[in-house]
Amino acid sequence: MNHLEKRKEHLRRAAEMLAKKKAEEAKDAAYYKNVTTGKKWTLFLVGAIFCLAIGIVATIDTFVDGETVKVPNGSFYHERLPHSKAYAIVIIGNDTFTPYYKDFVSVDFESFTLTKSLLFGKAKYIEFDAHTLGDRERFIAYEWISIFEWFPYLQIMLLIPLLVFLLKRQAAWFTFMRYFCLLLIFPGSLVILYFQLV
Repeated sequence: MNHLEKRKEHLRRAAEMLAKKKAEEAKDAAYYKNVTTGKKWTLFLVGAIFCLAIGIVATIDTFVDGETVKVPNGSFYHERLPHSKAYAIVIIGNDTFTPYYKDFVSVDFESFTLTKSLLFGKAKYIEFDAHTLGDRERFIAYEWISIFEWFPYLQIMLLIPLLVFLLKRQAAWFTFMRYFCLLLIFPGSLVILYFQLV
């Protein structure tokens, strides 16, 4: 094979690679257009706005307290969490709270109050008095595994779908984040809403 034939073969392979690359780019562009237009993209926007609304409501519920009620001694259960050196456990009805164990030393069991959230009326936190080094102090413990305990991480997570919607790009990160957001929107936000309503 002489130099001219080698050159032609090289150009032929380069042309094939270029055509293959253009076909892949066209396929990627078609996929990107498919997922960022029409009904699919409108549903994604609705889901992003739904997540944003839940985040706003969760933020309001976190910062604004509802009703506070006195919890009579004997109407709650308390003990140390198994395998935990940091937390105690207090159960009032169906709600579980995890105060720091060191705050729970010399606790005044007559001082318990329960504060509910303003919008959902869910148990938010308990307050109680305890004696530390001879001084009486007031301590707070939020409900275990709740939107109040997860602030601000929950709100940041619920903001991600809107950011992905606003910052859409034909890139690998967009495809990954879009799939992540679909899980976050459904079932993620619906599960959060369910646990707030039940």
